[in-house]
Amino acid sequence: MSFPPDAAARLRSETFVRSVELHAELGSTNDRALELAADADATLPVLVLAERQTGGRGRGANRWAAPPGCLTFTLLLRPPEGLPDAALLAPVAGLAVAETAAGLTDAEVGVKWPNDVLLRPAPPVPGVEVPWGKLAGVLCERPRLDRVAVGVGLNLNCDPAAFPSHLPRPAATLRGERGPHDALAVLIDLLVRLEAAFTDLAEGGRLDPTLWAARDVLAGRAVSVAAGAAKVSGTACGVTADGALRVFDGQAAREIRSGTVDW
Repeated sequence: MSFPPDAAARLRSETFVRSVELHAELGSTNDRALELAADADATLPVLVLAERQTGGRGRGANRWAAPPGCLTFTLLLRPPEGLPDAALLAPVAGLAVAETAAGLTDAEVGVKWPNDVLLRPAPPVPGVEVPWGKLAGVLCERPRLDRVAVGVGLNLNCDPAAFPSHLPRPAATLRGERGPHDALAVLIDLLVRLEAAFTDLAEGGRLDPTLWAARDVLAGRAVSVAAGAAKVSGTACGVTADGALRVFDGQAAREIRSGTVDW
């Protein structure tokens, strides 16, 4: 993944980003953003962008594999005013990533609670179900009350053969019938969508369950959710306006605010 010499200037002029760090190589854009969060005088939002990321992180102990062609960045910004829970940022950002990706492919693009974006190509034969592959992930961290880091990894121009073989779910890439894609143009489009999504969140303080439902890959599926020491099994039935996953366990719809989903 490479960017033109005027990338930082265009990002500052065409998006809401006020400061840009563009690294040829970086361990983790989120780690760098967390370092910058300690500076109370930083001009926000700050965009930390890596042409190559070598130590990307996911939720918990998960790692994010970023082969060449992966778009990896982190936004450091002030949380939207009135935001009740920073956990809402992950699904909201995930929807923005999904909408951007959907404009770059003819394949189906969906979201998986709480922070994954998936892709499923059209079946080669009608009636045959093709598995979803992981296209992107979002990692939100709040190092202090007035700072939040929103990290995104998007498999934009990756060669499918470059992904590790041991991944729990197959990786997907947007490189295909329309690729390779202009990374800077895609990033600008995504940042514009993120600004609009965060503005809506600041004004309403809620996730729109209808928007989520349009791309929800879990709805109607049997799931098992590990939430701390508890485990809930049942049928996924959407998300609430405050970002909780709803699972019908046979007796009632349980609302889960944090956890890991197997399906």
